[in-house]
Amino acid sequence: TYGVGDLLGYFNPFKVPAGANDPDITVTPEHPLPIILVAGTAANAPFNWSVGAPVLANAGYKVYTFNYGNVTNNPNWPIQATDDIAVSASELATFVEQVKRDNNVDKVILIGHSQGGGIMPEYYINNLHGDQSVSQLIGIAPSNHGTDLDGIVYLKNIPILGPAIAPVVFRIIDLFGPAWIQQAMGSPIQDETYGGGDTRPGVLYTTIASKNDWVVTPYTQQALDGPNVTNIVLQDQYPYYNAGHIGIVFSAPVWDAVLGALAANPEANPLAVANAVAA
Repeated sequence: TYGVGDLLGYFNPFKVPAGANDPDITVTPEHPLPIILVAGTAANAPFNWSVGAPVLANAGYKVYTFNYGNVTNNPNWPIQATDDIAVSASELATFVEQVKRDNNVDKVILIGHSQGGGIMPEYYINNLHGDQSVSQLIGIAPSNHGTDLDGIVYLKNIPILGPAIAPVVFRIIDLFGPAWIQQAMGSPIQDETYGGGDTRPGVLYTTIASKNDWVVTPYTQQALDGPNVTNIVLQDQYPYYNAGHIGIVFSAPVWDAVLGALAANPEANPLAVANAVAA
């Protein structure tokens, strides 16, 4: 149901979105690589992927969802993906290996939202040898190069009071999980993740951004630099597109762009690409 997220699903983090984790759906010669959907900060699988999972399954892909980054001892806690990004990347690495074994494949495709399409899988690819297991990363409103948190990071620049106020504000935010501040501009993990370059050979990258994003700001921070990158700004194709950071993941134009990116990946669509070349 485009435009509508599963709000009730948010409070049941173990609910599986339609089309995901379905044993009756398998990889096929047309679509031989499984897709792992990676939720954003403070979200969870059933909420984040209530639209995307069935879209991809209906298109013939084998789809997986999972939760990560729970900083509490309560597995039913709905607010996921707030733990240290390096720890979350290790959880992703473990899940990727499980999916590879279950499907007898060497690579997977990652599609993520916010942190889940940005710095966390990028950390996995760039620092944990994930480039050997990932064919493609598609980031929807990805938090790639940090956010100014709608200007909060500039508190430290306020004369006299700034240096005293900023650490207090950041410490309060950090109480809700380290991933929040780690995604701010200037965070040490930014250099750790991107210091050797944004991309790695052999991986295809697509970023999908909205100028109306109010979380990963400015929206230009979401783009990646590399020869194997496609950066999409939705308003360039749809001038009146009005979805922001949350609504973007439920909108039809986004999933059209995702399906287009998948169709252009020879490893994800080998038969379609071969037929196109033959034609």
